[in-house]
Amino acid sequence: MRSLIHWILSSIATLLWLTPALLLCRLAPKKSERLLKKWAETQLKIFGIEVTVEDRNKGQYNSPPYLYLLLNQTSLSETLIVNHVISEECYVLMNFGYALLPFIGWLTWLRGGVRSKSFFAKRYQR
Repeated sequence: MRSLIHWILSSIATLLWLTPALLLCRLAPKKSERLLKKWAETQLKIFGIEVTVEDRNKGQYNSPPYLYLLLNQTSLSETLIVNHVISEECYVLMNFGYALLPFIGWLTWLRGGVRSKSFFAKRYQR
């Protein structure tokens, strides 16, 4: 029953935060970004996930945009964590399946995410 409540709260939070983020992503990208981060933060709280970031460079980075590469995504929890901790200006490379995910995949694509074909799809088309 507790798990069901978490998923219901998660669905409500997704509608409340990501619907406006989708609508604003081209008109007000900074506002859309803040909504995305708030959504990720809310999801982590709903599911009881704590994230600690260790910044060994003490915030001293060259100017954005940045490229983050996350390989072998194993669960959607990684999506929550990454959107909670990454900087505002970054490029996202994603596969077609991720781009099709309702709300988060659409938002990532509309915010400039680059969709790529899977390596394996090319390999097996021979």
